[in-house]
Amino acid sequence: MKEIIISARTLVGSLLEKIITQKPAHISGFTSTWSPLYGGHHEIDQPIIDDSIIQFMDGDGIKLSLELTNYLFTEEAYTASLPLLDKYHKLGNSVIITTKTLAERIAIDFPNYTRIASDERNIRTIDDITLNLNTFDEIILPSILISQNRDFLTSIPKELKTVLIMNGDSDCSYICDERVCKPAQSMNYIDYRIVPMNHPSYNSNSIIMKACTNRKQAQYYHFNYETAALFEDFNKIKLNSADIGDFALLIDVDSGTVSPKV
Repeated sequence: MKEIIISARTLVGSLLEKIITQKPAHISGFTSTWSPLYGGHHEIDQPIIDDSIIQFMDGDGIKLSLELTNYLFTEEAYTASLPLLDKYHKLGNSVIITTKTLAERIAIDFPNYTRIASDERNIRTIDDITLNLNTFDEIILPSILISQNRDFLTSIPKELKTVLIMNGDSDCSYICDERVCKPAQSMNYIDYRIVPMNHPSYNSNSIIMKACTNRKQAQYYHFNYETAALFEDFNKIKLNSADIGDFALLIDVDSGTVSPKV
């Protein structure tokens, strides 16, 4: 049985309606409780996972994954994040993390969370996987492996794939090796300044974003039999809502196998 993780930030429109329709095992994203350790793109129109949605998720057995993927860590930011971490601390919930320091602190202070290494850690080799499993419980592999190194994905031993999460987000990260946007956004969060990407002042506060061209030139891929086969042996898949329909047509979620071609 495959477990699907969907980012709340890709669920356009009514978040609750999308959750009811798509029935993922996990929802990741930002809650209504703020943390300067959040990371990634936070845009004005992105859904927030509020308490009413979390109450529904709890009743339906859907787990919460907090996206604390900031590239930076400070004691001040960690202290400010304690109310968030305490609020959702229970077995089954997880935290997606970029920094090793944050993972180590959460392991001590909030041991019931599953600690997931973010794809921003850019783990691309067996040695890196083994090393990171000393700190993290699970690892999200970067989606750029689909475009650049499919041989590596097929060569990963099956026993390792039980703790690996294949990232199927078909966004600009599928082709991007620059990784300039997320560190820039991290500086905004850690300084307690939310500057959404579509805000007029965004570039003035994140000068490094001006160097990024891939977001406008993203080559989105779509699931087909070739790409679906890469996901076959992974227990957990991270998808955005645009892809889950194609994925469901090609992968039998219960058995985890690629459906036969029609």
